[in-house]
Amino acid sequence: MNKSLIKITEQIDSNKISLKDIAIFFEKYNGYSMIIETNSLELKVLFDKKALPHFLGLHHAFSRNKDLKKYRGISGFNMIKNEEITIPILKKALKNNTSTCISWKMIKRRIEFLPMFINTIEKTGRLKELDQNNIVRLSKLDGNYIVFRSAYENGKQILPLMLIKVINKDNVVFKTFIVEDSITLMGALYEFDECRIKIIPPPNNNYPISYIKYK
Repeated sequence: MNKSLIKITEQIDSNKISLKDIAIFFEKYNGYSMIIETNSLELKVLFDKKALPHFLGLHHAFSRNKDLKKYRGISGFNMIKNEEITIPILKKALKNNTSTCISWKMIKRRIEFLPMFINTIEKTGRLKELDQNNIVRLSKLDGNYIVFRSAYENGKQILPLMLIKVINKDNVVFKTFIVEDSITLMGALYEFDECRIKIIPPPNNNYPISYIKYK
């Protein structure tokens, strides 16, 4: 692909890139933090390349594999970057895994919207608080906050989003990245006003601490 993914501001064509391209892109943000500020709280969430296999759904595709652990974390990331896992391999794994509810279309969207999402979230990002009592329809989302933006696919509005989970006040993580079809999923969730988002590099190349602060 001629244009660097670090400059992408729109949906990309998964037929023109590789999973290795996505790994190289995501690795550029390794150790960076997303700072989300509202009038009532501040979230600091670390980007870690170990999260990429989960973002791309490898745990779904290879869930029946006895060596599932190797598809997770840093091992999974290295397999992607070293092209031990490619788009054809991922598609085949999903097709052969009849026990998973995740389709290739869902994973394809994650691949095509992840660079755009990260590259533009500072200008376009919004934040909602996840409350299962206010989810309009059944959902398996497991977290506390949703950072999202609006996008369009074939003229239809969709919602790329990252789910944020607060483990404790000193440990806040990105739980997953998905592209949601229907805005009804989050329609009744509380949205924070005055949401400000920044992506900052790590000081001295050391990982910063993720946290949550209530103002």
